[in-house]
Parts: sequence; C-alpha cells; structure tokens
Amino acid sequence: MIRKPENIPTSIFETSPQFWALFSRYKTKLFNEINMNPSLLNYFKFLLDCPELICFETRSKYFRDFIKKRIHKETLKPFRIDRKEILKSSFNAFKNLSSEDRFLDHIKIDFIGEKGIDQGGLKREWFTLLIEEILRKEAGLFDFSVENSSYKLNPKSTNYEYIRFAGIVIARALIDGQTINANLSIPTRKD
Repeated sequence: MIRKPENIPTSIFETSPQFWALFSRYKTKLFNEINMNPSLLNYFKFLLDCPELICFETRSKYFRDFIKKRIHKETLKPFRIDRKEILKSSFNAFKNLSSEDRFLDHIKIDFIGEKGIDQGGLKREWFTLLIEEILRKEAGLFDFSVENSSYKLNPKSTNYEYIRFAGIVIARALIDGQTINANLSIPTRKD
C-alpha cells in the first residue's frame, strides 16, 4: 500500500499513486527549478492540469511568457483615444478587431490633442484610466461590495457589449503585465 503524501490532494494522488509518491519526494527541488524558470513547465505540462500544485506567481509568469511569445511585435495597432470619453473611444477602437488582434497585436496609444510618444507610459496610463472608468459606479458595469472589498459584475447591467469589453481590457492588461488596481470578486474573475 502506497502512503499518500500530505502535500498532494487526494483527487490527484488517486490518478497514479506510485507516480505521485515519487513526485512528492522530489517536488521541492523540481518546483525550485520551475519557480526560477517557469518555461520549464513546457516539459512538465501535466502540472498545468493540476494548478493547485503550482504557486500562482509561477503560473502567472508562465502564462505571460507564453502569451508574449505569441504577440505580434511587428503589427502595431494605433489607438486614438479621447481622454474625456475614454470608455467610449476605447470601446470603439477595440470593437472591430478580431479576437487575435485584440490579444496578440501590439497596442500603441495616442491621446487625441496631446503630444507624446508611447514608449509604454501612455499605454500604462490608458489601462489605469480605462479600468478606473470601467469600475466607476456611474458606468453601471460593476458594483463595489463593501462587505468583500471587491468589485462584482452589476447584475442589473444590460450593456453586454461593454461588459464583454471590460473582460477583454482586463485580460489584455494581464497579458501586457499591467497592474490592475481593482480587487475583483472570485465569481467575476471566473466569468
């Protein structure tokens, strides 16, 4: 009888007790290496099916590195954004793009009527301002729960195109490695 290691969930252990017992013995060394170089997960793809075994920071870095390799650096999508109508002008800039273009083309931000070269700062400012606008109560897309100190989708909102757009913007911010100053509720993150 093979004894189940404490650090392996039962549901995973039961799939192959001998393997997971052996894995458990070398887990610390393996994860130290993976944490230093998340691309090693390419050789241990089965671990991606068991996210509870890999720390969030390592999974996030692996995801960002994987996506960054797929971003079309040679394809530049210039967005002309009206700062006073940031939500509407950003929505219009995104709405006619294909899914691949939304997530994989390089975005360059130009604020209408302002001089500036986007070396990353304008895009970072755009993400910050846009996400603040998306989360504003007046936009009607999200509600803030004081009880949970988090944002959740507004169940009364019927503006489905903008709700979908909010998800695209948040996903794109994560792909670009931008920090989002918003605590989204767990159901919102999973939707």
